Amino acid sequence: MLWQAKRRIEQRYQNAIHDLLQACVGAYAKNTSAEEFEQMMRMYASSEAFLGFANSLAEVMITGLFDDVGRSWREAAHHNMQGRELYDLLINDLAGARGEAMHRMINENASLIRTLPTSVAKQVSEYTMREALKGRRPEDIEVEITKLFPRRSKARAKLIARTEVAKAQTALIQSDCELIGAGWYIWRSTHDQRARYSHQKMDGIICSWRDPPNPEKLFPEPRSKPYGEYHPGDTFNCRCYPEPLVMKSQIIQNTYSVCINGRLIIMKRSDVIRLIAV
Repeated sequence: MLWQAKRRIEQRYQNAIHDLLQACVGAYAKNTSAEEFEQMMRMYASSEAFLGFANSLAEVMITGLFDDVGRSWREAAHHNMQGRELYDLLINDLAGARGEAMHRMINENASLIRTLPTSVAKQVSEYTMREALKGRRPEDIEVEITKLFPRRSKARAKLIARTEVAKAQTALIQSDCELIGAGWYIWRSTHDQRARYSHQKMDGIICSWRDPPNPEKLFPEPRSKPYGEYHPGDTFNCRCYPEPLVMKSQIIQNTYSVCINGRLIIMKRSDVIRLIAV
């Protein structure tokens, strides 16, 4: 679907992170104590080999998204001359603000990856301490860690990949929109049962990049937690995405809900076109 992050990019990123976490947990069995394991993970996380790996993994993910967003702009450009002009502007700026945004996101994701070995070591150390205080034998704790943490690693890799890919996708689209002066987007949900209630209700609502909505406040439900103001894809485990508003032909309904200053306002098509200035 246009503008939505491709599943293959998320899955590849998830597999790479899972392999990394598995390798870290697997190293625990080769050490005699949680303290030695922590020290080894700190040394590993600061090694040149691992720093290079983190940068390469982040670069593969971000450049993949970068190419996909470029294809979305190219497909949108087929509709009319205005779209083609916007696409040309973005392509010509590859070495400018757009390229800088891509490199910034690579560095941000590489920084996250670099924290994973020490994070695993901390979790293992804390778990070991808790179980030791219960009087359990060290060898029993070690066996349980080698069984329990791989399952946790898989779940964590999935959460990290889904969250970071969606956040990066949204950030790339926002950066491009700022470059061409497109200040509004349509919130798009994934239309399935796994989507949060508030995110399902946000589907189709027009929002401003300068004024992110608060979905849980706009559509409260008893068990939902407040996550504040954010764009689609900008909170954990969110698969929503923004559809940039760059052409009048995108405004096809007679009325729209528009989020302005934290409130939803019903607007006619003609008023929406004037508001978003396309």
